[in-house]
Formats: sequence, structure tokens, C-alpha cells
Amino acid sequence: MLVSKEARRTAPVFGVIIPMPTEFHAFKLQLGDKESYKEEVIAGRKYFTKLFEKYTLVLCECGIGKVCSGTAAVVLLDHFNADVIVAAGVAGGLKEGIAIGDVIVVDSVMQHDFNCYPFVPRHTIVNIGVDVMHADKALTTTLQGIAEEFLKKNYSTIVPPCVRETHGLSWPRLHVGCSISGDKFLENVDEKMELIKRIPAALVIEMEGGAVGQVCYEASKPFVSLRIVSDLCDGNGLDNYDAYCTHVASKVLYAILSSFFAQVA
Repeated sequence: MLVSKEARRTAPVFGVIIPMPTEFHAFKLQLGDKESYKEEVIAGRKYFTKLFEKYTLVLCECGIGKVCSGTAAVVLLDHFNADVIVAAGVAGGLKEGIAIGDVIVVDSVMQHDFNCYPFVPRHTIVNIGVDVMHADKALTTTLQGIAEEFLKKNYSTIVPPCVRETHGLSWPRLHVGCSISGDKFLENVDEKMELIKRIPAALVIEMEGGAVGQVCYEASKPFVSLRIVSDLCDGNGLDNYDAYCTHVASKVLYAILSSFFAQVA
């Protein structure tokens, strides 16, 4: 929807970082025809800007890994003047009791592969002196409430029983907690158990959120993060991974976040 110049100046800008095309699928479908959004390529990455009545949405399909997401976050903050950064996508479940399809509202992020010991404790980011970067508390609380409402009232519409059966999904649960990031896809049970022992607070693992958290921490900008569990870091269930991301995770992410944008704006 096109809006006035005055509305553009006052409407909040949400910058959304999504790693893979399959995770991005539902978002791209909702962009509409090419006349309804603007596409730009900056530093090799595509950014899609769409104006709504109450907010502006800038989407970036950033690619996999911390460098990709970190550079995307910088561009969203610097070039697009994003007010809030959103890190979204799938993640591998670590904590016992987490199942494929569960929804994770991330309240903090860490980089599990960052290690400058003995100069600083393991996981501590040297130039900022912290190991945990916290998502914005108020926005995270809002996101949690929206996710809870979605699972109660709208999940079965977005992911009908036939789709759940195809992917072997039970009814998803909502979790709130820490997501850890590193530049490695985890599919080894021994490595998984070592990470659980080393960072017991971690609920899930992915490859981008820690970098987004660091950029926002250094820039004093708020971020939130939403993840859908895609696997349990054990090498199982990967044959159907792309289809799951496209037809389940992407749709759930879009449904929750579109409500979040409208409510926060």
C-alpha cells in the first residue's frame, strides 16, 4: 500500500533478516506485484522495501552465517534507518523437550564459536565485553503474546492437519529463551551434548542471530528474534528440510511477524 511522504517519515521501519530462500518464501509471496515494493541490491544482497499504512518493512534474504547477517544488519540500520531489527528463520533444537515445529521467541543470543580465551572468558565478545546480547524486553514480551495467540487460534489454518501429517509434526509449543549462533550446521549428537553442557541456557542453535545481536548492541538499537525448530541437531529429518522450511516454517514466521509489525506500529 502506498502512503504519503508524511506517513513515511513517522512510520517505524522494521528491518527483517532471513537467511535462506526457503525461509523467505512466504514473505516474498506477500510482497505482491513489483509495482508495490522496491528492490535494491547493496553489497551483493537484495533488499525489498514495502510501505504499509502504519509501518515500513525492509526484508533481506541475507544468506547463511554470521558475516551475512551482520552485514545485513548494518545496511538495514545505516542505509534504511531501521528502528527495529528482526532476526527470523529456523533453528535446531538443543534443550530436552523441544520438538520440530516448536516456536521460539528468543530473548537473548550468544556466539558459541567465539573464543578469545585466555584474554577474556570464552564466548565474550572482546570489543564489547559481554557474552550475552539481550533482545528488547518490551518488544519480546509483545512478540511472545502474539505467538501465544497465534498458536491458540490460527496455527491450524496456516499449518493444516494434512501438512502436519506430511512432516510428522505434533502440535507446537512456545518457548522463550536463549539462541546460540555459530558458523557451523550442527548435526552431530556428541557436539550437541557438548554445547548443552557448555551453555545450558541455550534452547536452540542457528547461524545468524548472535551477529545481529552484536551489531544491535554496538549500535544501541533494539532487536527481536523468532525461530521455528527445524531439526534436533542429530542428522535426522533433513531429507524433507527444504519443503518443511517452505511450507511450514516460513508461513508460521510470516503469520506471527505480520501481526507483530501491525501491533507494534
